[in-house]
Amino acid sequence: MTWTGGDYVTYSASMHAMVFMVCSVGRDYRMSMMPVEPIFALALLAAPLPIVRVDDPTPISCLSAEEMRDAIADGRVIQPAQASRHARNAAPGEVLRIRLCRQGDEYVYVITTLKRDGRVARVTLEGQSGKVATIR
Repeated sequence: MTWTGGDYVTYSASMHAMVFMVCSVGRDYRMSMMPVEPIFALALLAAPLPIVRVDDPTPISCLSAEEMRDAIADGRVIQPAQASRHARNAAPGEVLRIRLCRQGDEYVYVITTLKRDGRVARVTLEGQSGKVATIR
């Protein structure tokens, strides 16, 4: 039971529904019960899906290992070893993961590094040139 400035609020969970009850203190001893499920359902429906970052409007989708080999063999992107060197120069530390992804029509490398201070950094490189796009 929780005190909310004149009313006690209780939360009760049953097998079928959560019920929100408000007990007025000193005024009226009737309890009003309001099912919470419809409120949660409306809140979920009102949530915007999918969530898109404001600073990065184009979603990134990563390639499979076979697609990555084909892109490298065709010369559409730099070698992963070169991308690793560029990422280590941008965020010194150990490379944990290298992924080749598509962002719109462009290829990008998303490289995760463990910096010397223990923090993890994500470096995004342009796939064709190896130029650093972002460091997070």
